Amino acid sequence: MNYTNIAIDVASKGVEPCLRDLGCGGYYLMHEWGTAAAAVTTAKTLAMTTPQKILVAATVASAIGVSIYQARQASLLRAQVNTLQQELAPPSEPAKQTAFALLQKKVEGLETQNVELSQALSQANADKARLQAEREQARRSTALYKELAEQANSQNMDATNEYPTQRHVWAAFGRLGRLGALSKEDDSNLSPEEKSALEAARTKALEDLPNLVKAAKQYDSAKPSATDVHPEDLVDQISCVLYGALNLDEQQFSQVYGVMQNLAQEAKQNGLSKDTAAPEATVAIKQIMQQFKAETQALLTPEQIKIFAEVVTHFQAEPGKFGYNFNF
Repeated sequence: MNYTNIAIDVASKGVEPCLRDLGCGGYYLMHEWGTAAAAVTTAKTLAMTTPQKILVAATVASAIGVSIYQARQASLLRAQVNTLQQELAPPSEPAKQTAFALLQKKVEGLETQNVELSQALSQANADKARLQAEREQARRSTALYKELAEQANSQNMDATNEYPTQRHVWAAFGRLGRLGALSKEDDSNLSPEEKSALEAARTKALEDLPNLVKAAKQYDSAKPSATDVHPEDLVDQISCVLYGALNLDEQQFSQVYGVMQNLAQEAKQNGLSKDTAAPEATVAIKQIMQQFKAETQALLTPEQIKIFAEVVTHFQAEPGKFGYNFNF
């Protein structure tokens, strides 16, 4: 009889009856009691009822399910750990170079955009300043022309109204310059009436000259001593002289005024001032006068060009100052 059969008998009859049945072997088995006790436990397990077996089976299945779930969770956690380690791991050298190249390209693109935006902003500011200057120039030239034209058409020509401002004095000097230029022309082609009108104009100019000189001195004495002419006032003076000398219409006056305004701005940008050394100032003034003559003649009629060529030779220009002399 093996241990399994003994265990079954013990489970069905009890320990002592089983030992008696074994006879002399019982004594030996008494010494093996510890082993038999373990076998009894196994036999009792085998002798469980069906509900008990179902309960055991359910418990085992539950334990297996828990084990499978835990194994799967452990696998997912290991995968997440591996992914995190790969993300946190320092990139390889080729990857670093590629990332740096992309970053450098983006930086260069941003720098290019910044330069383009800066240039566009500078151009927009320059255009805005130019438009503002042009509007101010147009406003100033229009007001000046209107002032001179109204005075020329005025019926009140008494001594106090003849030269109400210094600009009217400069316009009168321009008319004297016109007479001087016409007097130098060959009058053989003039009709007797034209010769008579020219002579009457010279006579009238000589009669008015004392009042003109007196008015000029009064305006000069009212200015602070040793004061340079403001660039805008300098442009006004030359424009008034040309208005009187050339009988400019409103459009011509505005265009000539614009030419001189632009030249004055260029001179300022080039640093031309009363402090400029004499040799450099002389060269700069000469260049400005050449440009002034070329641009102004393009705006004049042939008759005006002849008078302008004579009148401009009597201009006395230097940084911050303007003078004009004439003879007839």
